[in-house]
Amino acid sequence: MSRIAIASILCLAAGAALAAEPTSAYTKINLKKCKTLDQSDQGGTWRCKGLKGYALYVAEGDLRMMIGYGKSHEKQRAATQTLSPFNSLVEKDGITTLEWRLAGGVPYATIVSYQTQSDASGTMVTGQVLVVSKVGAKGGSDACHVAHIDALANADANVLARKAADEMAAKFDCAKDPVVVGKTGKSPL
Repeated sequence: MSRIAIASILCLAAGAALAAEPTSAYTKINLKKCKTLDQSDQGGTWRCKGLKGYALYVAEGDLRMMIGYGKSHEKQRAATQTLSPFNSLVEKDGITTLEWRLAGGVPYATIVSYQTQSDASGTMVTGQVLVVSKVGAKGGSDACHVAHIDALANADANVLARKAADEMAAKFDCAKDPVVVGKTGKSPL
């Protein structure tokens, strides 16, 4: 076989590897088992185990939650970004599941569910919102919310969240506000 043919085959194989389907990995967040970095009656900050090289920094303040990723978490927009209504991470038995979206084993986005509450209409409304966040390369400073999905208004909310992560996260400009994806109206956003 000629060197050109071998080089062509190697290029095709490399392209196929880069075009591999995204995969998911999951982290269970239990704030009671995370390291407390700061605690007050106004909220707190915790360092939780994430994927290798991507520790999670969960913060609560003003009855709202935020998540930063990796070594540069304090420089990330994600670390101070939250939803407008009062919110908390959705828990089952005190544990929140965070989905990582990966390409070739490297995370580029996360999906996590928030419970939201608002009484703007005069009646307390509780909802559930999936937040898709961009994860900066190697835990860098380029991390932020990319998309918000009303999980109660969309029967396919998880599919919409994965699609938003896979199609939008890598190129999303963190200087912009997140995009609302899908139907709205059931959960306070």
